[in-house]
Amino acid sequence: MVLSKANILGAQDFAISRILVDAWGGEVCLRPFSARLKDKIEQMSQSSAKDIQRRAISLAGSICDENGKLIFTEKDIEALADKDGNAVDLVMIRILEINGLTEAELDESVKN
Repeated sequence: MVLSKANILGAQDFAISRILVDAWGGEVCLRPFSARLKDKIEQMSQSSAKDIQRRAISLAGSICDENGKLIFTEKDIEALADKDGNAVDLVMIRILEINGLTEAELDESVKN
């Protein structure tokens, strides 16, 4: 079957996974990054800017509700950046996995 524009744009293509984050008191739903966010993260990794909170941006672009709707916005980036680094790293490892990224790619995309 050849897909139409409507088929592609209407596809629910974000697979949802869950991770237990004890420090936060429960499970978190995650979805893969959108193509837009992958482009943004790639641009950030090429940037020399020192104030970009790449981990927080990654959390905001992946943590979702059970239906795959993102629960954080750009307004939440600062608050996410202040969360426990160990808890964030635990979630980031799973985010890497669901996005098919390696730890080396994470290091490159989150270095400041």
